[in-house]
Amino acid sequence: MAATPESQGKEVSPLAAKARNIQAFLMARQGAFAQLLPKHLTPERMVRGVMAAASRNPKLLECTTQSVLQCVLVAASLGLEIGRPRGGVHPVPFRNNKRGVMEAVPITDYRGLMDLAYRSGQVKGIEARVVYKGDAFDFAYGTESFVKHIPTMGERGALIAVYAVGHIENARPVFVVLSPADIEEARKSSRAREDGPWVTHYADMAMKTAVRRLTNWLPQASELQRADELEDRIDAGEGISDLLGVIDVEGGPVDDSGAKTRTDALKEKLAGAGEAAPPQDG
Repeated sequence: MAATPESQGKEVSPLAAKARNIQAFLMARQGAFAQLLPKHLTPERMVRGVMAAASRNPKLLECTTQSVLQCVLVAASLGLEIGRPRGGVHPVPFRNNKRGVMEAVPITDYRGLMDLAYRSGQVKGIEARVVYKGDAFDFAYGTESFVKHIPTMGERGALIAVYAVGHIENARPVFVVLSPADIEEARKSSRAREDGPWVTHYADMAMKTAVRRLTNWLPQASELQRADELEDRIDAGEGISDLLGVIDVEGGPVDDSGAKTRTDALKEKLAGAGEAAPPQDG
């Protein structure tokens, strides 16, 4: 059939077609997001976040649609926005060698971790800073622990440390300080050590490393524990499909009594996503 004047010049590129496919897939399942999201987030906003993330990193369009959905559902269960450049959960593409496919995995940035830490109700404030060679910086651990940082207004030089401080209700502040060697050790153990934010946003990832270490000294909200454990397993090489399997987001009961809905089952699965796998016999 000959092309009509209306259709001429409107051919869709392969990447645009993949983007439309992912967007349509997510929008068709937006009812599942609504069951998990806090009031300040909407399913449409989460889908827009995914598409914005894909525009910044087109490799996401090579990932399975199921894994992208799983990333959104994990973010929703944590009550964090997805794909937001400054604070939340980011879908990061990795190859799942076990399954032979590209999958998106959910990675929480340091601002997202701070958000989760506040939910314990006992954390009054958290800050993370990068220290450069030109800054005035000193710290000590022990009975008179302190950290003092005065950034220079001039040339700051190379990164020499990163630290995070937590202010806890009715307690002294706690903090951690990491050296460049500490940061590099964390980067090398990360699955994303040669790609993604460790390459494009090194300072942010250094601060995230400090915040993750700090959380060991903070009152633990359940969402914070889950995000931390989930990332540990992802860094160990597990894909999101290995952690969650295929997620059924359709409504309706999952047992004959109708006592448990698919939404209930979904919440249970997401809540256990970060837990260590049970030991195998033999």
